[in-house]
Amino acid sequence: MSTERLMTKMIKSGRDEAEVRSMSRQEIIDACLASELMRTELLTETSEPPQNVTETERWKFEKELEFKERQAAKELEFKERQAAKEFEFKERQAAREFELKERELELKERLKEELKLKEDEMRLKEDELRLKREEFLLKQKESNSLINRIKKFSDTMKEQLWKMPQNPSELPTFFVHLENAFCSNGVDQDVKSRLLQMCLHDKAKSIITRLTVQQLDDYNTLKEFLLSEFRISPVKLREQFFGTKKIPNETSCYPETV
Repeated sequence: MSTERLMTKMIKSGRDEAEVRSMSRQEIIDACLASELMRTELLTETSEPPQNVTETERWKFEKELEFKERQAAKELEFKERQAAKEFEFKERQAAREFELKERELELKERLKEELKLKEDEMRLKEDELRLKREEFLLKQKESNSLINRIKKFSDTMKEQLWKMPQNPSELPTFFVHLENAFCSNGVDQDVKSRLLQMCLHDKAKSIITRLTVQQLDDYNTLKEFLLSEFRISPVKLREQFFGTKKIPNETSCYPETV
């Protein structure tokens, strides 16, 4: 097919005339082959070429078209393979990204669980420490309670807590000894009256029932009451104190009231 006829067909297909006429024959053939419709027309027309075209030209044109078709088919196949490879690559990449995101989520979940376990362990340890502290404070409170302190000092001073003598004249010596024992053992003030009451004989116990609870809890008040009831004056108590000889291993503490 002549170049002029090819140009005419391209112009009729909608191509710009000035653009078409500026193209070379090879560019025109390539453009025709690029169009499915024009390629079909070319092949149809070349099967029965016009009489003024020589056999050689016809053969050359057919070969040229065949070559272009094969080339176009190869290019199409190459593009399809490239597209398939690109699609496969993108699929693998997407799968890889999905897998990475899955692993990242799993890692985050695992870290979240580990953090929760650690927080639970910390809370458990805090609870254990709190319980131990409360137990310690409770035991400390119990050990510091009046009853426990009375028991502690009564056990410690078991051999030093003499029984109150029946003879009133021996009371000064009794109180000197008792208060020396209090001093040497560091007895708390609120425990002294309780220890004194443990030493009283039955008559003294009966007498002190006339006292109030507050008076019974005060050592000095209880002591003065007993001395008064058994007719021991402060002067006699002083004389008895300074006339008392120290017992071996006994401290030199002074009594509460002289």
